[in-house]
Amino acid sequence: MEKMKKAGNFSFEDLEEMLEYENSITRDKYVNSKELKMEGITKMNGNGLDSLELSRGDNGGISVKLSDYAWSQLFGRMKMPIRYQKRLSEINPQLVAEQFNFLSDYYGKNLMLRFKAGNPEGETHEEKDWYVRGVLSDSYTRIDNIDVFKLVGMAVNDKGLSDKVDLRSYILNDKKFQARVVFRDEHNTGRVDQTTGERDILKFGLDIENSEVGYSSIRIIPLVYRQVCSNGLRMWKRDEDMMLEQRHIHIGQDKLYDKVVATIANIFEGGKEMVEKLDKTAEIRIDNPYETIDNIVEQESLADKTKEKIVENYETYENGLNAYSIINAITRTARDEKNEKRIELEEVAGKLLDDIA
Repeated sequence: MEKMKKAGNFSFEDLEEMLEYENSITRDKYVNSKELKMEGITKMNGNGLDSLELSRGDNGGISVKLSDYAWSQLFGRMKMPIRYQKRLSEINPQLVAEQFNFLSDYYGKNLMLRFKAGNPEGETHEEKDWYVRGVLSDSYTRIDNIDVFKLVGMAVNDKGLSDKVDLRSYILNDKKFQARVVFRDEHNTGRVDQTTGERDILKFGLDIENSEVGYSSIRIIPLVYRQVCSNGLRMWKRDEDMMLEQRHIHIGQDKLYDKVVATIANIFEGGKEMVEKLDKTAEIRIDNPYETIDNIVEQESLADKTKEKIVENYETYENGLNAYSIINAITRTARDEKNEKRIELEEVAGKLLDDIA
């Protein structure tokens, strides 16, 4: 189940408490793939917990369920093509089980199984209430969402910035955690939003990202935040000083903390420049905005429905013959999307900014 919340009455402490709780209903087991035997397949249709069951060992063991993502990871680690196995499961599910059992024994891979309580409302959880949310190599370094969030909090405090930031939103599901932090420093563009009459205020901030199941690395990404419509633009151009990207391997928390402190300090120092760069795009004239939007859609291989939304947002909210209006039409569209689609569009806007500014 996904938890998602935008700007409102919640704090860093509230989110930390939630992450602590989520951490308390997880656990890990290290196994060799030879210990895993597939007893049967019910469905491979992306419905998650009903997809697959495994039991450990030859002496009965406990059957456990896997999320859809963990199921994909497990078959991937056994070098079994995912789409093919889905199709084959509809024709001959027993053959899929036989192939898995042969390959899991043949490869003998050491694995880390990441479990989560499937009935989090209960005070205690029996073995059958837990499901596997991730299947990883045993070399995976465990740095969980709560660890990353606490490191960021410590870095903010140590740099004397705790009274200069706000938590604007977060997304939390089995695959990914993301929190958006915005600095309170305001940049007044001198413009007024034509639909609300509010001052067009820009701020800078950062996105914190992590995955506990190998879906993404640990990331801190700088962004520009437009207050009037709560949409963001993620800086596309990679800057080693203002962006952190760390895989979950060969890294300890002390070393990671040093990287987090340096990245946040550099974002704070360079944030003003980011905001001014976006503001100045209002001076870049675009004589044919619809042709420009068409070119962006084609270049980034965006869907027709996404293009329609960008055009609608441009005509409804922006409608200026300048790059600023087109960039914000894209970020307004991103704001109404979910998860990866939102991030993709925010990065498209960041790439456009980098190309034209």
